[in-house]
Amino acid sequence: MEKAFAGVPPIAWAAWNGIVNGKTATSFGPNDPITREQMAAILYRISTQDVEDEHADLYAGSANFSDVSADDWYAGYVGYCANAGLIKGNSDGTFKPHDPLTTTEAARWLLTVIGYEAVARGYYDADWEQNVLLDAVKIGLLDNYIPSTSGAPTRQWLAVMLENMLTKAYTGQGPLTELITDNTSGEYTL
Repeated sequence: MEKAFAGVPPIAWAAWNGIVNGKTATSFGPNDPITREQMAAILYRISTQDVEDEHADLYAGSANFSDVSADDWYAGYVGYCANAGLIKGNSDGTFKPHDPLTTTEAARWLLTVIGYEAVARGYYDADWEQNVLLDAVKIGLLDNYIPSTSGAPTRQWLAVMLENMLTKAYTGQGPLTELITDNTSGEYTL
């Protein structure tokens, strides 16, 4: 898949590896907040290695949230992630797909996709934010990350977190190994 948009190296890196897509063929929207449905698509691509999104539609009917229809572009991603235990909805049965994530929510979902046991690590306890941030800092997930004043990570800063996750935090075990492209030249030609 040819990606024509350019930007800071983490954006280019994440695009090169097929983890993120632009808003258009030439624009990434780096300063836009990352939303819950966009994050589900990213988690799906990382977890399944289906960076071309060839099989996401298979899960479209399995998103059991009152605000996610099987016809929504993100339904397959949300369905897969929810059934795989990577994400949870809200206590009222909704997913709130268009809401922006907080930095801590993004970190929780990224830690979960690389194998951290969310329940065992206390990621859904009353003090879940502290538990997530302790693990995220410990493994370098938030290195070089500058949070926005709104608390919602922008698409640019999520790309930094993704690069940290797949290059620093990931231990080399499991299905993510094959997804990572070794771009030793430092060039981000897309």
